[in-house]
Amino acid sequence: MSILAIETTGKYPSVAILKGDDWKEKKDIHENNIYEVQSENEMNSLKELTGLIYKVLEKSQSQIDDITQIAISVGAGSFTGIRIGVTTARALCQGLNIEGVNVQTLESFRYVSYEDKDCENFNNKKKGMWQSPCMAPHLKESVWICPILNARRKQVYGGVYKLYDEYTAMQNRSKDNINHIVVEGQCYLLADYLNILEKKIEDYVERKRQKAIYPRLKIIFYGDGIDAYTDDLLEFAKKSFNGDIQFSFAEADKRNQCATNVLKNGIDLLKLGKSVNYKELLPNYMRKAEAERKLDLEKQELLENAVKDMQL
Repeated sequence: MSILAIETTGKYPSVAILKGDDWKEKKDIHENNIYEVQSENEMNSLKELTGLIYKVLEKSQSQIDDITQIAISVGAGSFTGIRIGVTTARALCQGLNIEGVNVQTLESFRYVSYEDKDCENFNNKKKGMWQSPCMAPHLKESVWICPILNARRKQVYGGVYKLYDEYTAMQNRSKDNINHIVVEGQCYLLADYLNILEKKIEDYVERKRQKAIYPRLKIIFYGDGIDAYTDDLLEFAKKSFNGDIQFSFAEADKRNQCATNVLKNGIDLLKLGKSVNYKELLPNYMRKAEAERKLDLEKQELLENAVKDMQL
């Protein structure tokens, strides 16, 4: 039994596979059972995705018939990449007579490996601690993952999520809660996104202080929005907050979408019973395509002209 994950929403398409059915147990996934293959070429999903799937099967010594579920990154991200990935996942699920799971691209970033904690803080050179279930509450540092994908024209696909914590997830899995969401994933103007994030940080600080707990928070930005809006993010980090608030950029080679995170997110969704048939694997573009927006503007202009003509 194997789970295949497909990620085609970002610069570098990738696929990953988990061998075995340990994921059904309420315990950590063994990283040694996860295999990933990533393209070295940007935005090349159409040409390379099928080959990547064959490569990961070969790497994991698996057969196509070993796949029992598929986790697909459904967006936001590249419109073309989303369509290629979802179509491929639907075809595989239909052909293999198996189910899949829709993974929201932005939320998959919260499943980054604990090894990624060594990213450099650009407003504080200290290395912060990460959450641990055995750590005293007053010592814990909360970690928020902030993926921002460049949607152009000072817009981002963005959200804010609490770092994935297996211990907490095990406790809450049956409740199907959404406590990991700090800011809902949507398409935002960058300025609006940062304003919302600022308010969330202030609320967090106030809640901690009301409980007589010193607020310690680490915020890590991911995604290609970092490259597009570096100056805006650096300026935001200069804001003064009443607590130990650290801002970081994920390392360049770890900041983009990857199939391993999609796989981990998909496994958690499978444990919640979120699998669907191939017809229900659907893209999440988060906004209309440029051609659709232009068409809407043309229709609006025609309507306005028609109203003016009637008034004359």
